[in-house]
Amino acid sequence: TSPFSKSYYNNNHPRQTQLSKSIVENLIIDLGLPLSIVERPAFIKFMNTIDPKFTMTSRRALSRTTIPRLYNTMNDELKKFCNQSQFISLTLDI
Repeated sequence: TSPFSKSYYNNNHPRQTQLSKSIVENLIIDLGLPLSIVERPAFIKFMNTIDPKFTMTSRRALSRTTIPRLYNTMNDELKKFCNQSQFISLTLDI
């Protein structure tokens, strides 16, 4: 291997999945930024500064893998919480 060749995390590397999950949770969900931000050159450059080994995940991949995984995790936690609760009150604003 050349000392100048750049190595990247594979898709299942813990750091790769941690950063992808963080992008979705903090930027897309919490801040309400569009998924398309992950394909913008400035954002890719920013992420390269954060961690040069990170490979920016496409918005398509995020919407097919990371977001469904987060949804399933949150859904399971909500079901567990509801099953352990004696009473639940809901308020809806329609």
